[in-house]
Amino acid sequence: MGRYTKAYSEFAGGLVEVNTLWRLAASREKDDAMRHGREIDALCRGSIVLLSGRLEGYIRGVTQVALEEMYEKSVPRTDVPVRLYYYISRDIIKRIMDATEPDRIGRGIFKFIDDELPYWSREGAFPQPIDTEKYGRGFANPKFERVKKYFGRLGYDDYHTDLQTKLRGAFMPTITAVDLLVDTRNKIAHGDLEQKRTAGEVAEAIRMTRDFCAATDGVFGAWWRQKFCSIR
Repeated sequence: MGRYTKAYSEFAGGLVEVNTLWRLAASREKDDAMRHGREIDALCRGSIVLLSGRLEGYIRGVTQVALEEMYEKSVPRTDVPVRLYYYISRDIIKRIMDATEPDRIGRGIFKFIDDELPYWSREGAFPQPIDTEKYGRGFANPKFERVKKYFGRLGYDDYHTDLQTKLRGAFMPTITAVDLLVDTRNKIAHGDLEQKRTAGEVAEAIRMTRDFCAATDGVFGAWWRQKFCSIR
């Protein structure tokens, strides 16, 4: 896993669409903010929704890169956190836990043996790729605390400390901006037309989100190399 993962490259590429909307809004503001008010609002709201989606896609993407490399590089399972096994097989485990009828429980256990058992060993490397869609199920609304818990599924428990060290004085403003972005996106998605942002505010949201993802990619990559690549 390099300095910047392919997930970050895809995130940066996705900003082209966000920037297009933002630039249109800025152009309309410069021309006549009063006359183009509705269009500016629509463009800015679209930018926020799209930017939040790109952020969520990046967080999912960087963990997908890690899980793919875990299999491709034959990372020994002796150093894989036990909690990861739960998230690999969480769907079937929850169905078994929620079942009350003996037949349903029995069928669930047989399905677990057939589909999941190859993962469940501390010997050697994973014998088959990890289903990244199942791993990522339940993750949405990528506010900072949710991102922290999501990385925790992989065993990255020092993310908060590492990111704070990386960003220094910009740490609190950056995570506050990210949380505000996600909150605003959710309100827009629920039809709150009072959520208005200027083109300047959108530009600042883009900058802060980009900084957040770049810093996250840096600390995540460093953790990955130290935790897993060094034991091969």
